[in-house]
Amino acid sequence: MGKHYKFILIFALFFALWIPAAKAAILTLSTEKDSFNVGDRFEANIKINSDGANVNAVQGTLEYPKDILEIISTDKTGSFVDFWLREPEFSNETGRLVFMGGAFRGISGESLQVLKINFKVKSVGKNDLKITDAAITASDDFGTNVLSGVSGIQIAALPKQESAKTVTLSETPKIIEKLPEVPIISESQNENASFTANILNLIKNPILLAAAFGLAMGTTLGFIVGRKVMIKWVKH
Repeated sequence: MGKHYKFILIFALFFALWIPAAKAAILTLSTEKDSFNVGDRFEANIKINSDGANVNAVQGTLEYPKDILEIISTDKTGSFVDFWLREPEFSNETGRLVFMGGAFRGISGESLQVLKINFKVKSVGKNDLKITDAAITASDDFGTNVLSGVSGIQIAALPKQESAKTVTLSETPKIIEKLPEVPIISESQNENASFTANILNLIKNPILLAAAFGLAMGTTLGFIVGRKVMIKWVKH
């Protein structure tokens, strides 16, 4: 009896050491922020923190306030789930979404993507979103449920924000200063100005003055006088 007792004790101790300690996986629900306005759309992600354990299956039911939120669609892109034993199904009449899926091999990580849900805010209020009937199974021969906790969220739905009104300002007319009018010079004024300029040139130039004087007298004496004046001007 003593030998059998020792054998059983050694076997039990070996079995206890051989079985790996169960990990504490957590199923989380998260959003980018915790407040939205009526009419807004936002994404919520269901993820797993496996706490180092290899997991291969997950299930749960997401409950949300149907009078405040509605689900628009679900997105399985990037999910670690290879096959769905129950495709994600939701009902905005009951405010519930159910899912169940598994993977072909065990996988571990702190942020394993399960499912993305696209919500729309319908009315004002506080939203408690929680996951019930949840389970996460380890990738072992026993299908051990390693789920230790579920993390839900609370979202505040605020009144719809009014869009900013566009104010159109009337255009202020530009003030253009009136320029002084350009004086109009008549043809007679041009002729008078030309005549005056010619007289001034004659006075300034003795040669032209002598010649003009001789022409004006129309006599030989006029030409002689003009010539003497010209010679006198040249000597000076």
